[in-house]
Amino acid sequence: MGGSNHWSSWQIEESSIKIHVEPMLIQLADALNIGYFQPALRAAGIANPEKYTLWFDISPLTVRPNRSDQAFQALDKGIISEKSARDNAAFTDDDAPDDKEKLYALMKQLVLANPQFASDPAFQEVLGLPEIANPNAPPPEEMLNPGDPGYDEAGTEPADAGERNLPQFPSVEDAVQGKVGGTKLKSLAASARAADGALFYAADSAVRRALELAGGRLVPGSQRPRYGVPKHLLHTRVLAEQAKVPSLLAGAWVHVRDQAPALGVNPDALEQVLGGYVTELLTRGIEHDPEYLRSTLHVTRGDLAP
Repeated sequence: MGGSNHWSSWQIEESSIKIHVEPMLIQLADALNIGYFQPALRAAGIANPEKYTLWFDISPLTVRPNRSDQAFQALDKGIISEKSARDNAAFTDDDAPDDKEKLYALMKQLVLANPQFASDPAFQEVLGLPEIANPNAPPPEEMLNPGDPGYDEAGTEPADAGERNLPQFPSVEDAVQGKVGGTKLKSLAASARAADGALFYAADSAVRRALELAGGRLVPGSQRPRYGVPKHLLHTRVLAEQAKVPSLLAGAWVHVRDQAPALGVNPDALEQVLGGYVTELLTRGIEHDPEYLRSTLHVTRGDLAP
């Protein structure tokens, strides 16, 4: 064995056992069978005792090379199966991981590769991690539902735009392509510039606040970064359903209703006009344009009288 390496030394060792050890064991086994075992069986009344024999096992003397490292490398390259790798590493199928253990190992590797997965509730449950908040997620906003303390009923009833002679809004497709405006709208906006400036600026602020409030309720905080726009523009990315508009705008008109008497308009009428205007924006994905609002206030000015 002096001139061999670890790949061939086991073959020399196995040959030595077959040449030198095994013949001696055969002689010992024959001697025990002929001189003791078979006569004892015959004396015990066993028929045909020559059918029975004592023998030996040389497997503990034969040491095969450890191929577990090579097996695992071949497994990583997809050359052999998991069962073959276990067999070469002296493991049985009982040692194979179950589906739950496989899922645990996979999620552990993902978390080690990208620690942000640790904030996912599914990963926390499987890995047994404590609840970890995502540091990149914006803080959750307080959401009040009807009946909760502090819930304001103002603005919960959607305004009926059909009862008001509101300007005709463009389609969603035209808004996306920038095909908005037109001669009629521009003329209305021009004539409305001399209208009550205080009313316009109060209404414009109220509309912006309503869109921001609705956007925050329309898209959860954890999903907003994917759209990359402020909250008052989220409705241009995610359309609001008509039935959900009242809850999205709940409490949006509180301040402008308080300002309505000083502006010389009826609070209910003003809320109805602004509610109809914002409802159109939310359900059709149109961005707020002050010119639209000016035109809306201009054509509905007579209905806003207290």
